[in-house]
Amino acid sequence: MNQLILLRPNPRHIFDTFYSPTDSAAVTALKEADRHATFWLHGSSGSGKTHLLQAVCQNAEQQGQTAAYMPAPELQELGPQILQGLEQCHWICLDGIEPVLGKPEWEQELFALFNQAIDHGTRLLFSAHVPPMQAQTVLPDLKSRLCGMVPLTLPVLDDEQQVDALQLRARNQGYELEAQAIHYIQRHKARGMESLCQLLDRVEERAQREKRKITIPFLSQHG
Repeated sequence: MNQLILLRPNPRHIFDTFYSPTDSAAVTALKEADRHATFWLHGSSGSGKTHLLQAVCQNAEQQGQTAAYMPAPELQELGPQILQGLEQCHWICLDGIEPVLGKPEWEQELFALFNQAIDHGTRLLFSAHVPPMQAQTVLPDLKSRLCGMVPLTLPVLDDEQQVDALQLRARNQGYELEAQAIHYIQRHKARGMESLCQLLDRVEERAQREKRKITIPFLSQHG
């Protein structure tokens, strides 16, 4: 049975809406991942890590596979036992793993999950702000496992690249978004891709209800 464990990804976070300013090496690697593949995706806030993790899960679902999307900061209250049994999935995606590293009970479960995933042919994808060699761990065996993952790096988008990314996102929703409107948002409403996307999603819903285009006057009124 197809299932996404814990959280259902944002339906707009798919491979087709992921913008890369240079090439799509990370997307290609994740799309073509073999069984037993393990990836460490790192980049600053707003670089698209969550987007790609959720895209992996939704792509797996479309292929009839099971996937677990789990934001690590929200897992802490549930306890490390939440990781048990996940090796049955085709993909395990842990988003923002730093908060659970450095905690012995979590690291023991992560190390066990790593070994079980390898035995089952489960693909692993962890995201973080830093490369694996900079991850702060207390369990040497886990550190070794993390450093053996395939590193994928995401750059932070500049202002014009943000425009291209948001226009791609809009086209996927079936409309064109003028660059001037995005520049207005950047100057007056929000900075950083995560904030920009969240604001655009809210504005888009209102524009659809009112059957209006997303223009600067509309944004000044409703943004």
